[in-house]
Amino acid sequence: MALRRAKTAAIMGLVALSALADWRSAQARDGAPTPAPPQPPPLECFSIAETRREIAQHKLADPFPSMQAAGVLVQAEPLSARLCRSGEVFLYEISLLRRDGRIVKTLVDALTGKPRPPRPEPKPEPRAEH
Repeated sequence: MALRRAKTAAIMGLVALSALADWRSAQARDGAPTPAPPQPPPLECFSIAETRREIAQHKLADPFPSMQAAGVLVQAEPLSARLCRSGEVFLYEISLLRRDGRIVKTLVDALTGKPRPPRPEPKPEPRAEH
């Protein structure tokens, strides 16, 4: 049951991201300037000792079920999880080994155990042409 909820949450996140991308491309076609999306606060990750303390202090979810659920969702083998904080939100950054040999990372809310949408990659600054 929890796995089904995790899959549903991940699919809903992807649908929302797709709708946002469609909206932004429609704005670009219309010539309207597209505002830059707000950047989330940077991830601040904890050491193992700090992780144990934060899990106990904030009553966070156990990372192992979150790792297993993420592995099933992405169809990959869970390798590791580290506790991070983005602003006031605690997240597990889970590393997964896909069947093609690539390592992927996913974020899971450490309080609820639910998957989070991927963080946007910082875009490089455009180069000035000479």
